[in-house]
Amino acid sequence: MSCQIRRLLLVLVLIIALNAAVLQTNVATKSKLNYFATPFTNLANLRNAELVKHNELRQRHGSPALILDDALNTAAQAYAEQLLASGDF
Repeated sequence: MSCQIRRLLLVLVLIIALNAAVLQTNVATKSKLNYFATPFTNLANLRNAELVKHNELRQRHGSPALILDDALNTAAQAYAEQLLASGDF
């Protein structure tokens, strides 16, 4: 996999992980903020939905579809939660 594709995949995974971390925080604090039009019952559903949307856009531009990588998702989720906890994001 090329370096550029890895970077794009990392950005996608970080966006999904940050969205999930915010969603989990809102649910835990019973915040009335709604960041999503569709409620997601678990992180896997959120990741898959975001990947489908992203791949639809990639297809419009003739780019190949991306697939989820469990190791990358785990690392991105940990980093997103660290950013959220520290207030750096």
